[in-house]
Amino acid sequence: MNTRARIVLLVFALVAAAFAAIARDVAPPLASDEVSAVDLALWIHDGRPGLLVVDARAADAFDQDHLPGARLLEDIDAVALAAADTVVVYAETSADASALRRRSVVPQMFRLRGGIAAWNEQVLFPVLRADANAKQQRDFALRAQLSRYFGGSPRMLDPGASTLRGRSRRGC
Repeated sequence: MNTRARIVLLVFALVAAAFAAIARDVAPPLASDEVSAVDLALWIHDGRPGLLVVDARAADAFDQDHLPGARLLEDIDAVALAAADTVVVYAETSADASALRRRSVVPQMFRLRGGIAAWNEQVLFPVLRADANAKQQRDFALRAQLSRYFGGSPRMLDPGASTLRGRSRRGC
């Protein structure tokens, strides 16, 4: 193999390694006005004072599935907003929650990153691969405890198995 081919392979290997390092942390960091599903679950579990969770989706979507303690945007009045110290809003799109942001004077207002889909994936139905490292196992232990608290079902996944399967929700 000539020197030029070796250099090309070396560059290719370095680029592939860089992409692999980036791909390990898929989610970008939270924005200043976002909260993760796991953090919100901890706030609800711990009974954070002054927490108001607002569902800015349509009423039929709310009736089908919503977060514990959440209230529909249309049911929120000035009294509820005034009593809240922290408001977490989730919606189909960020534009759906902008009306609440305009009429609110709450000190802390957050968007739930990923909405109800993130709640279901990260809190109710978390998955841990059987070949997970120690940090992933520690993180999963907390999420599994929260999952059971909220009526979800955490599970271990064998390497190579699909994460897609029917999910059912028990409890709240």
